[in-house]
Amino acid sequence: MRAGAVADLRGPSETLPRLSRCGWLFLDTSRNDRRQWCAMDTCGAASKMARYRARKA
Repeated sequence: MRAGAVADLRGPSETLPRLSRCGWLFLDTSRNDRRQWCAMDTCGAASKMARYRARKA
C-alpha cells in the first residue's frame, strides 16, 4: 500500500526524499528538487551532524 501511495503522490515537479532516514513523508516542492529532509530542527540537524562526523572520521 505504501508504494502505491508514493507513486500516486509523485508528480512532475515533486520528488520524494532520497537521503532522509526519519520515515516521514514529505514532498519536495523546491525549485531545483534538491530538498533532502522535512525540517531543519528534526532531520536537518541529524543529517548535517552525520555528514560532519563522516568528514572527521
